[in-house]
Amino acid sequence: MLAMTTIHIDFPEDIQQILKRNDSELADDLRLYGAMMLFGQGKLSSGMAARMAGISRVEFLLRCGEFNIPVIQQEPSDLEEELSSAFSHHL
Repeated sequence: MLAMTTIHIDFPEDIQQILKRNDSELADDLRLYGAMMLFGQGKLSSGMAARMAGISRVEFLLRCGEFNIPVIQQEPSDLEEELSSAFSHHL
């Protein structure tokens, strides 16, 4: 079992009511959104972000797709160079 920490966040009650989320659902949402943000910024790997969100890596990557968060954290020029190198080795 991984060591976990608990963080308490003050959250406006009226916003929680507008979102129609109970405490548990809101906590799950905030963990997921935070994990996606940190992953999108390149601060966490997809595996670490999935752990933070409390879901599998596959589910995390699918959720990123739903929110248009790129799952490949690579610059286009780096990808082009890598593909070029891979093709030249196989020819």
